[in-house]
Amino acid sequence: IASDDDYCSIQSEVQFQCSIGSTYYIHWTNWYAPEEYDWLLEEIPMPTEGLICANAILLTLPVVDLIGTTQLYGDDYDNTMACASSYMNGDDIVYEFTLAQDGFISGDLTSPESWIGMFILDGCPDAGANCIVTSTSTGSFTSFIDEPITAGTYFVVVSSWPSPQFIDFIMNLSFRLINTETDILTYSFPEETGVKTIDNVAHTVALEVSQTAALTALIADFTLSDFATADIGATPQVSGVTANDFTGAVTYTITAEDLTTQDWTVTVTNAVALSSENDFLAYSFPEETGPATIIGTPTYTIDIEVAWDADVTNLIADFVSSPLSTVDIGVVPQTSGLTSNDFTSAVTYTITAEDGITIQDWVVTVSLEPAPQGALCGNPISLTLPVVDLMGTTEGFGDDYDDPSVCYDWYLDGDDI
Repeated sequence: IASDDDYCSIQSEVQFQCSIGSTYYIHWTNWYAPEEYDWLLEEIPMPTEGLICANAILLTLPVVDLIGTTQLYGDDYDNTMACASSYMNGDDIVYEFTLAQDGFISGDLTSPESWIGMFILDGCPDAGANCIVTSTSTGSFTSFIDEPITAGTYFVVVSSWPSPQFIDFIMNLSFRLINTETDILTYSFPEETGVKTIDNVAHTVALEVSQTAALTALIADFTLSDFATADIGATPQVSGVTANDFTGAVTYTITAEDLTTQDWTVTVTNAVALSSENDFLAYSFPEETGPATIIGTPTYTIDIEVAWDADVTNLIADFVSSPLSTVDIGVVPQTSGLTSNDFTSAVTYTITAEDGITIQDWVVTVSLEPAPQGALCGNPISLTLPVVDLMGTTEGFGDDYDDPSVCYDWYLDGDDI
């Protein structure tokens, strides 16, 4: 029925299914001289739910990090049935859920074993069901996203392609309705100035662009309701790509995921004068530890802290300035996300407004967060000897010392504490 030769290990283990009223014999022996052994005989109750579709385990979606196993659940379904997959040839566990509305289902399965499979069916595999989802992997993770599904009752079968005959797993399942929303959430132009209005009731957008901007070929940046699309007439619209003539009002047709449509009217006008705005609207570093403090009038300053091990001599800022303004440090033009500067001391930016005559200096001061204790010789972790089984890590402490230092050893080239 079952056997295990540990071959020089220290423990053998067998597991087998028993029937009520039957007698079983257990025999163990040693290759070498007779010895005494400790042994354990444990009865594991058979599961009463999830064995087959008739006693499936009921689920309520969403299912988050459900821990399960197919061990002891038996091999009731296989590749000759619905889904026709060899990933159903191992032991299988069966779940059941019911949906009240049409929508989309997503899920994933993770296991310490490989050759795993998850199936969703509109009936039992051995009863002519339709296979709605087949998600399998030769590895230890499989997933699917936004598979269409209609209202009804469904079975989830988790199994494997032997070997292994059974698997342990963690399962996630989620459901979402078909989106019916047809909104323009954001809308802008690079040439934009002044106040903008997005009216979700009247379904209109009104905004102003620079006095010098040509309305005949403007490219809008926009976001829509999830899964919605935008068209102008028969032309699909792509944010940041599609150019249009805004000499007159333009009508966008927004189509929701469920194919509901809504027309939106966008009206664009030129400013009556060139902009005199010269502000920083946003400022950040990838190394920052928190949002920058941006103060306009009267001081025009930015204070920002970066990670303790950041190289302040070579920082690249991401920033947004007033529309159509230019930004310089001295005579060097600054480009967000590209231009590197030394922030060892305060740095002065000059922002020139669109009108070319309104200029404002901004002072940016960068500070380092305190280093964690143990990162440097200046703040070491104090020890009292003897030290016994002290657990630690060098992760997060930075690589401050290396082989050209005292010791001249490559083993000093990693992060150090």
